[in-house]
Amino acid sequence: MIIIEYIHITVHGRVQGVGFRQYTKKQADRLGIKGTVENVSDYVEIYTDRNCHRIDEFLTSVKKGPSPFSKVNDIKIEHGETNDYFTSFDII
Repeated sequence: MIIIEYIHITVHGRVQGVGFRQYTKKQADRLGIKGTVENVSDYVEIYTDRNCHRIDEFLTSVKKGPSPFSKVNDIKIEHGETNDYFTSFDII
C-alpha cells in the first residue's frame, strides 16, 4: 500500500463569490499542483499533494487572493496521509 502525504488548507475571509476557487485552480495548474478546492460554509477548503516542490509558491498565491475584492484573513494548514492520490486539480 502506498501512503500519500497531503496538505489540508482552510482559507477564511472574503473568499466566496470573488472568483477564489477559479483563481486557486489557475495557480495550481500553472504550478503543476494536484488537488481540490471547495467552498465550505463560510470558508474555502483546499487539499493538495504535499510532495509538490512548488507548494510554497502556491501558498503565497493563495494568501494573496485573486483580486482587491477578496481578502484572506486566516489560513490554517494541516498535514495528513491517505491511500488516495490526486490526478488533477479540481473545483468541487
